[in-house]
Amino acid sequence: MQIQSGNWVVPSQLLVRSPKDKIEVINGINIYSLASTVKNIGEDIYMRKAIDARTCLYSIQDSSELLSILLEGGHTVKAGRVAGAFRNIGNSKITEEILSTMSSTGYDVRETDPFAEIDEKYVSDAYHSLSIEDYKVTEDLINKVRSGAWDPKGDEDNMKPKNALAARGYWMCFQKVKQGVAEVFRGEDPGEVADKRHEEWYRELFSASVSAGILKPSDLAGYRNAQVYISGSMHTPPSKESVRDAMPVLFELLSQEENAAVRAILEHLIFVYIHPYMDGNGRIARFLMNLMLASGGYSWLIIPVEKRIEYMEALEAGSLRQDITIFTKFIASLIEEDQPNYS
Repeated sequence: MQIQSGNWVVPSQLLVRSPKDKIEVINGINIYSLASTVKNIGEDIYMRKAIDARTCLYSIQDSSELLSILLEGGHTVKAGRVAGAFRNIGNSKITEEILSTMSSTGYDVRETDPFAEIDEKYVSDAYHSLSIEDYKVTEDLINKVRSGAWDPKGDEDNMKPKNALAARGYWMCFQKVKQGVAEVFRGEDPGEVADKRHEEWYRELFSASVSAGILKPSDLAGYRNAQVYISGSMHTPPSKESVRDAMPVLFELLSQEENAAVRAILEHLIFVYIHPYMDGNGRIARFLMNLMLASGGYSWLIIPVEKRIEYMEALEAGSLRQDITIFTKFIASLIEEDQPNYS
């Protein structure tokens, strides 16, 4: 798949299979044809190598060869996965061709979206990210907010309205973040997407609080207009004037950096160092970190609230001493823990 997508980086794992499907030669290497490659992409690969998988999907303009392969082997599960993948990238035409053709020949195909990992992780992500910021939320409350079945006045979980409003804001912001991730998957520059989208994310994060009258609409006008201090930290963020100079430079650096993991580390450290908003900086920084990780095909990363102290100490080291090694090792360990075990 990586070769078909134009990615010639040496993979950590190489699969050698007997040539049951159509083979073609690229630079002297016998590999599956593009259609066969798409048919054989496993669900875990869609999540771990999303950019390569999407590149292969975008390269298919016609469903004929792919349908021939799916029909010949009666691959109903794979057909459902491929159909869902094409719908995810916006190619509903091929999706419907796969579903209708398989159905007309007697196959029962259930469409599934193999890229749905981000949605699957939402509840856990919201719980940990909000808990890190000392909100008192539960998975039940987060699910109620997500489903629309929430009532700040009627639920015992919502005795403190700020918790329900924070969960609501997180859900609304998350929808915009997914749009940004989709833009990156379509090949847009991650630094430019971050620059274009982050203020919109901030407004969504607190729009529910404005609607409830807790915040003024002017509070969502943009970067902070006052000095901000971080509870429990010895780091004092730059002045409000410096914020307006520093933020464009941050996004330029992200666009220039080629390594997605490096982008993720630098974004989080520098964003928190600048602290451009009066509130919500940690949540926005973690969203932007995952946008950068997504640009490299990494899975959505959750920082557990159980590791809050370690996380904060790593950020403190970066802000006070410009020592990025502690935070880098911390994030690297979480990424390693999150990877599937193939042993």
